[in-house]
Amino acid sequence: MNKTGWLLVLALALIPARSRAQLETMADGNSQANVFLNLPSGVENWLVEGQNLLQQEWFWYRVRPSDSPRTIDRLSAPTYTYAGNMLSDTYANAQFSIQAVFTLAGGRRAAAFPVSTSRSLLRI
Repeated sequence: MNKTGWLLVLALALIPARSRAQLETMADGNSQANVFLNLPSGVENWLVEGQNLLQQEWFWYRVRPSDSPRTIDRLSAPTYTYAGNMLSDTYANAQFSIQAVFTLAGGRRAAAFPVSTSRSLLRI
């Protein structure tokens, strides 16, 4: 391998690997929602009886009015708990923390009138 080839191999080795997506799929009754904890996608595809009712939901923050908005997943790696139909994830740095709590309450499958509720709570 020539010098240029070795330099290319070295450069590729030094590029940080993108972390894998942390995906949690919430499900309850007739409903399902995907939450990408470490990507700006956030909550995607809230399905009720197979029908997608939500393309995307996520949260942005800025510290000062002059700052550019940033998605909360850029604050830190998430710490999270998922139990039943509730997902709680927290992002923090030395200045502050943001906790997002998602709850999904699906209705009965194949009901005449499908019902489902999705809630998001944000604590700063």
